[in-house]
Amino acid sequence: MKKWIFALALAQLVWAQPVTVTVDPTYGGPPSPKAAPPALAKYRIKDIAHLAGLNTHSLTGYGLVAGLANSGDTQGALSSPLVLNLLNHLGMQSNPIITNGMNRNVAVVAITAEMPPFCRSGDRIDVRVSSLGDAKDLQGGTLLSSILKGPDGKIYASAQGAVSSLNPTKPLQGTKPAIVGAVLQGATLSANLDSPALARTKVSWELYQADLATATRVAAALSTLGCIARVVGPSTVELDLTGMVDPMTFLASCGETEVTADRPARVVCDERTGSVVAGAEVRLL
Repeated sequence: MKKWIFALALAQLVWAQPVTVTVDPTYGGPPSPKAAPPALAKYRIKDIAHLAGLNTHSLTGYGLVAGLANSGDTQGALSSPLVLNLLNHLGMQSNPIITNGMNRNVAVVAITAEMPPFCRSGDRIDVRVSSLGDAKDLQGGTLLSSILKGPDGKIYASAQGAVSSLNPTKPLQGTKPAIVGAVLQGATLSANLDSPALARTKVSWELYQADLATATRVAAALSTLGCIARVVGPSTVELDLTGMVDPMTFLASCGETEVTADRPARVVCDERTGSVVAGAEVRLL
């Protein structure tokens, strides 16, 4: 039964495709129908590729989430050597009397964030907090002021603010307590992130989906803008910006340039419902 459904679905695809009639010149036989090739879609280069070297910068830090309603770390977690060292680093003496007063009302957390390229000092980004102890729920707490460092050990931001759910659209009633939360726009950058890749005379566009034909079209389109572009690989097109007066404006115009991009032909079959979906790139011969 499933085979009959599959055959009927393919027949419908054949009838739906535009058909051109050709004659076999070798045998002089009757005309043979062939599906017309689909038109290739046009995309902006910045929609199918990105400039190499413009990576995000990972920031990490540690801090305290206060104001928890009896859902924070227990006394045992606050007395661990890791937490005591962290409290000393935050300017709080590791006195048992202090830690006793913080029992179940605070939680020690790790803080992570992604610093996007070209961000400047004063910009704000989201941060993610994750419990390091045995806290039950971080929702409703407040992250105290904490510093965030990059892989090079340099301070790039400071974070603080109310901890919210990672999924704000999820209803609060009946949800599982979260030991991971977010502080939206909670980090303020204190340093600029400049990309050395754009200071070089050679810049590369990296395709999101490697395809030699698409890379060749990208190189040809960029060559018409007045630069030397060559295909380095199926996913890389290298530009020579030597002599460019304003390379930033030129790269912006490169991103707006439209090219035709190949997409893989796909046929999706749902065995449960017996339906077949084919993309526009599928050719029925």
